[in-house]
Amino acid sequence: MPSAGSRAIDRTALLGAFLRLHMATLTDERLAGLPLAEQTELNSSMDTLGDIARTYGLSRPAARIYQSALVIDERRVRLDPGNTEYRRDLSVSYSKLGDLARAEGRTTEARGLYQQGLDIARELTELDPGNTDYLSDLSWFRQRLAEVAATQGRDQQ
Repeated sequence: MPSAGSRAIDRTALLGAFLRLHMATLTDERLAGLPLAEQTELNSSMDTLGDIARTYGLSRPAARIYQSALVIDERRVRLDPGNTEYRRDLSVSYSKLGDLARAEGRTTEARGLYQQGLDIARELTELDPGNTDYLSDLSWFRQRLAEVAATQGRDQQ
């Protein structure tokens, strides 16, 4: 009977194989050719898959998946700029990429990504000031930007 440790290794290997398959088959060019509804369905799965990859320490595949999700989000917003759900999803993609950049010590990149997310959160909050999700997003991005600024300040000392 396999030990718990060997099962974890098997899961990581399986996840790695699945991620390689995903990245080989769902290229940005192929995604662009899919109908918007299918891209939307894939987008949520991609976020989850990226989160799982990150949990298992697979930062490069996670980044590629998050980047693909960002491409979909940008396309959706470009096609329907008034859709607040699409705009919020775009801010989530910025937050995931920002978190990954920050975890890898790329604070300048993280700051830029968080700022883009904050800009969207501000716009959405202006459209619907009572929306608690938008207010929460606004606070979240401000907190991340403050944390990045503090890290950058320590790094410069």
